[in-house]
Amino acid sequence: MSNCGALKYFFRAFLGLLSLVFLVLGANKLDAALQFDVFAGYDSYAKEGNWFPVTFEVSHDGPGFRAIIEVSSAQFNRSQARRVPVDLPTGTLKRITIPVFASTRHGKWEARLLDEKGKEIDVRELDWQKLRHRSSGTVILGALCRTPSGLPAFPNIKVNNPEMQPVVARLQSAIFPDNPIALEGMNALYLSSERALDLKDAQIKALLAWLQSGGHLIVGVEQVGDVNGTPWLREIVPCQLTATKTVKAKGAFLNWLREDALLPKQEEDAEEIAKRSGQQKKTVSSTAPGALFKAAGTNLVADAAFESAELQVAVAQVRNGRVVASAEGTPLAVQGFHGRGRITVLTFSPERQPFSSWNNRNWLWALITEVPVKFYESSDYYHWGWSPDGVFASMIESDQLRKLPLFGLVMLLICYLVVIGPVDQLVLRRMNKQMLTWITFPCYVLFFSGLIYFIGFKLRAGDSEYSELHVVDVFPNNEKAILRGRTYASIYSPANNRYRLESEQFIAALRGEYLANWGRGEENSQAKVTYLGNRYAADIYVPVWTSQLYVNDWWQPVSAAPISISVSERGPLRVTITNNLERKLEHVRVCVDAKIYDLGTLDAESQKDFDLDKFKSIPVREFARAESAKFFNSGQWRRNTFGSEQNRVKWDLPMATSAACFISEMNNEGQNQKFVASDGLDLSRFAANGSLILLAWDGGQTLTKPLNQFTPKRGSQNSLLRMVVPRQMSDSKLSISH
Repeated sequence: MSNCGALKYFFRAFLGLLSLVFLVLGANKLDAALQFDVFAGYDSYAKEGNWFPVTFEVSHDGPGFRAIIEVSSAQFNRSQARRVPVDLPTGTLKRITIPVFASTRHGKWEARLLDEKGKEIDVRELDWQKLRHRSSGTVILGALCRTPSGLPAFPNIKVNNPEMQPVVARLQSAIFPDNPIALEGMNALYLSSERALDLKDAQIKALLAWLQSGGHLIVGVEQVGDVNGTPWLREIVPCQLTATKTVKAKGAFLNWLREDALLPKQEEDAEEIAKRSGQQKKTVSSTAPGALFKAAGTNLVADAAFESAELQVAVAQVRNGRVVASAEGTPLAVQGFHGRGRITVLTFSPERQPFSSWNNRNWLWALITEVPVKFYESSDYYHWGWSPDGVFASMIESDQLRKLPLFGLVMLLICYLVVIGPVDQLVLRRMNKQMLTWITFPCYVLFFSGLIYFIGFKLRAGDSEYSELHVVDVFPNNEKAILRGRTYASIYSPANNRYRLESEQFIAALRGEYLANWGRGEENSQAKVTYLGNRYAADIYVPVWTSQLYVNDWWQPVSAAPISISVSERGPLRVTITNNLERKLEHVRVCVDAKIYDLGTLDAESQKDFDLDKFKSIPVREFARAESAKFFNSGQWRRNTFGSEQNRVKWDLPMATSAACFISEMNNEGQNQKFVASDGLDLSRFAANGSLILLAWDGGQTLTKPLNQFTPKRGSQNSLLRMVVPRQMSDSKLSISH
């Protein structure tokens, strides 16, 4: 090789190496300019059949651009894809939280960062082991602790299923969800009063909405000033904190577990309610202190050092709650209500000594958070069942869908086998042209394929149809009100088509039908949901001749409550119901002391008094079970590919929707068929403790605009309005609040 050729060779090699170095440095610079992190679940925990939060954190120092964040299932069918468009200018840090529904505990999730053209920039995969899915029947306690060492804990359960073990999820104030729907997968939240100051306004509103709709907030008091200096917390706690002092526990917490405190009044009240309603008192399966004390057995150990140690507590003056644990005449725990939710104030810090080292603290946390006692009594406990979504789908799905009876399928198959076999052979033999079978057989296939299509067309073809059924909870808010709605939307499509749905509620989230234990429970809605703030727009794919169910969970503030109810505390039991709507309400029902009263119709913009003694009542359990056969049969009928139209359930929609509000009353211990209901839909626990429940049917109407952005040829809209007035706690008695 000449010197000139060698020089050229080395020069080209140098340029190639230099290009490679610049390429690597450029890639590293791009990676340094953009960082994409995903925080899924409550400290990576998510509960099947419930919403959980997914928080995206994007740090960007490079040139600005418009990105799309997408989270979807990594399974084969991909199910729903949820997208959030986000602007990423130079030098920005953005945190975005959206609610995601855990339709199964065996799935995988992927979070992608895309550019505006859909090109993938970064991806994070979250399989079920990393996400730590839990069974729908377990307990998740979120915790905003002062220190990591102060995290609550639960005893190990006897149930032979690790997914049923109650867990504590350590949450961070910076990424605490600001969407109340994303909080609904938590059973309770422990909040150190010191951390209450870290929450932002949107996070506080989400927490209060979650609490009002049935959540349980447990407040540990670090300093009196933490509570009194936080206006929102000071207003909702059931006591006023004035000073601090030191006391000795002297068995106060063990008495709480042993049922020696004031809680027996609650059990006596439950027995009295059961006696008046004509029901037998059901076995307590959750938080009866005596039952948990017996289940703990020898696991509860004596701790003389703790009982004699001094505990710093805040002096509490109870105002609208009741003391459930006290020592030396000083309250240690006070409980009260906020809407449907419950607040427990621990007047001491459970993160500090001596409580943090108490040998039995895990059992007290199990009591406070209402872990089912059965978890600790036996290993033979299984939590499974059918989803109520299938029942609501059966109520509103198109009657244009008909099924071929199994007998008809068998006859069609026999006819096909006879034609292609003996008939074909006999005809061709008489014609002495057996070779024609190569022509006749394809003709038979084409004929029967056309016949099957024709039968399917006659059974399932029809016009596009869209139906909505709203179950709306009304929460009074001073002179205004807040609505928490569940919209069950059924779409029937006469062709393979995509349809547009949009929410106009203040906060909303869309999910597909929850299948529970059917198959693997995986959702296959194939919807593309784009979140626009706390709202969404979705493109829904519906295959030909099928009906699909979607559920819209939403919150909406309104200027006035559509309905209200009050009860007289003196004389005969009388309720006053007000209808503020410009239309009449039908099938008005009231549940008091676990008994249902059918009050009939309430005229538009009217107020009416009802003396309940003049109306016939039925125990809530009988009321629900009157529809149980239809509920179970409808679920089975929808799952069967073939069936007779005679087995299709004929619904009384107002009655069935009202019964669905007490769906857990349809379950029996040991029976194979049962429902797994979310706490928000099921009102059985409020009926059991004697709360006042109002149900009113708003036929043909909705309180919010429908979701569909297309014009179907057929459809319907109906609403069930619900209001719960909990039985408030006091030291002397339980009374129904106004």
